[in-house]
Amino acid sequence: LDSMLVPCPSSHVTFSISDSPQKVANWCEQSFITMGEVSLEGGRLRSIYAGLDPTSVEPVWIEATPSEAGSIVKISTANMELAGEVVQDMCKTLGVSELESQADFPDEIEAFRALLESV
Repeated sequence: LDSMLVPCPSSHVTFSISDSPQKVANWCEQSFITMGEVSLEGGRLRSIYAGLDPTSVEPVWIEATPSEAGSIVKISTANMELAGEVVQDMCKTLGVSELESQADFPDEIEAFRALLESV
């Protein structure tokens, strides 16, 4: 999918791993149906997938930017559960056993807050 035509979801999870963006790209190629090779521009990965979330038409963006320690990875999707599954599979495949992450899913947090208030 073309990043100029597909808006990036505002909800996301971000984390650092010791692997390079190229290894994240390799994982993307192995894990998703792609229309060709997943490529890096300036050492940075940006890959967009549609149809991963059956409850939404929003895409999933996977980005990996080089860092001193490896990569900073950002998974953008409106679905927090799907983001967790993507992170879990990536970490399993790349051999990551511990991970610190920052997540921002305001719509899901608001829905949870509304549920708590109704109880």
